[in-house]
Amino acid sequence: MIRDMSNDHERRSSPRVPFASPITVRVGGESRSCRTRDLGTGGIFVYFDGAPPALETKVDIELRLGEAEALVFEGRVARYGSGGNGIGVAFVAVSPEARTKLSEYVATTT
Repeated sequence: MIRDMSNDHERRSSPRVPFASPITVRVGGESRSCRTRDLGTGGIFVYFDGAPPALETKVDIELRLGEAEALVFEGRVARYGSGGNGIGVAFVAVSPEARTKLSEYVATTT
């Protein structure tokens, strides 16, 4: 079942900020270059060309916040975007250092 994300901003426990950036998504040993729409401390929206991974699939997200070194977040596919143009990824494992950098980025971008 595909879940529409159009009203998910109302259910989020953490705010999202615009984040249009190239990232790398690793799924099952394969890496794909993708782009993003927004980012929060709990997850990220990724535009995903082609067939998206199944719901609950583990993914690794590699991204840069500005000029900083790349950060890697372990996540899972939580939902599909409306129109099938992307995936919502919920972060499930984030190092304390990455969590701090992400929180600071979101706080200074809102």
